[in-house]
This record gives sequence, structure tokens and C-alpha cells, in this order.
Amino acid sequence: MTFDGHAFQLDSHRRLDAVTLPQPGEEQLFACGANMIIRRSSFYAAGAFDEQFFAYFDDVDLGWRLWSRGERVISAPRARVRHRLAATSGRLGVYNRSFLVERNAFLTAYKNYEGGLWEQLMPATMLTLISRATAMLTERNPGGGAFATDPFAAGPPDAPARRWLPRRAQRDHPTVSDEATMARCRALSWMTRHMDQAAERRSVVQARRNRSDQEIFERFPLHVVPTYPGDAALFQTAGFRTWLPERPRLVFRTLGDIMGTPS
Repeated sequence: MTFDGHAFQLDSHRRLDAVTLPQPGEEQLFACGANMIIRRSSFYAAGAFDEQFFAYFDDVDLGWRLWSRGERVISAPRARVRHRLAATSGRLGVYNRSFLVERNAFLTAYKNYEGGLWEQLMPATMLTLISRATAMLTERNPGGGAFATDPFAAGPPDAPARRWLPRRAQRDHPTVSDEATMARCRALSWMTRHMDQAAERRSVVQARRNRSDQEIFERFPLHVVPTYPGDAALFQTAGFRTWLPERPRLVFRTLGDIMGTPS
């Protein structure tokens, strides 16, 4: 899991003969939702799947809640499951899929981080999402380069600002047409309109907590993984790293390190 609530399936693009399989009974932070079995009593005691998620990271959210309640998630590598890959994702399309990914990752982090830790990680979490949205605005939309320019930076430093103001309103504004860009803006819009509801769900999750995040993340270190446009440039800056807390320990890795290269 990454610090901002995203998560990955390890080795998912590697050949089977190059995959590192977990040992029977080896602890995992969460089980893949399409490849798991759980006691009914534990499932409902932890709050079951969050029906608001619909798809993406509902399994991460559940696994985190199980651990914070004092339970464990373990691997059973001899089990076999048949799963139709991307049967849901293919129908959703980029606009809906990307919205769910970003919205649900935020909710996973917001609901589950214990008090004190969420307040430390929240600024970097929000900055990362905003950076993705602005990078996509700039790179994926007609005229988007205008978002990265400062119209008042062209004149001499000692010149009055009024000399550089345009004489008429600028009419060739960028056009936002990219679905992935709109999905990030849609996720941000949803968050601002549903904060009370999200806060209520956080309160319920925290009331069930019996184990600290410090103990959980000593077992499963949080990761910082450039995944979407804007991530790599942001994560490399010294400024961004000043937004990260000293604890828990964060592991910086690439997507290729974790998943391999898609064939």
C-alpha cells in the first residue's frame, strides 16, 4: 500500500517463473478481493465491504480494518481461484474507473489512519492528488500548456505590473477534454461535497480499533510509488519530502520494481 491509500498486486505483470510466492500462512496487509475467503463473523465485525466504494481498494480498506481490529490476513498459496480479469474495469471506462480509484484511495486513507498520523499524512496525500490533476490538465488537454505559464512573468522585474496586463480578455482558454483529467477533478469535487459523510465513517472505523498503525506498518511499510502523471516530478522534490512525517518509515520504489513491466 502507498501512503495515500493506493495499492498494488505484487508481481502482477511478471512471468510465473519470476514471481516470488508467499509462504503458507505468511501475513499480508490485505487479500485481493477476487481471491480471498474470510470468516463471516470477522467480515461483519470489521464492517464488511464499504458499499460506497463499488470497486477498487474495497479489499485494501477491509484488510486494514481487520488488522486495526486485532485480526490478521494470511496467505494460502495452494488455493486456486478463477477470475475474469478486468470484467468490471472494461465496462466502466476511464472516466468512471479513474474517479473510483482516486476517490476510494482517499477514503481508504482518511477512514483508516489513526488519529495523529492522518493529520501528518493528509497534506502530502492531497498534494499528490492535486499534482496529478494539474499535470493531466497541462499534458493531456488542448492548450493545456497555458496552465503551466505565468502571464505576468515576461516583463522586467522592475517594470510596473500594469504594463504587462492584456488589453482585452484572453479568449483562447484551454479546453478540458481528457477523461482521466476530468475524473481527478470529479474525485476532488466529490470529496469536498461529502466530508461530513466521510467523517462519520471514519469515526465508526476508529471506534473499532484495537491495534495501532505503528504496529501494522512495522509489518507492512508504506510505499511512495510514482504511478500517474505528475507523481515522479513531485516525489523527487525536496519540498515534497518535507511534507512527509519521519514515522512511519516510507519506502520509495518504482512501479516496475513492484509489478514488473506489462508484456
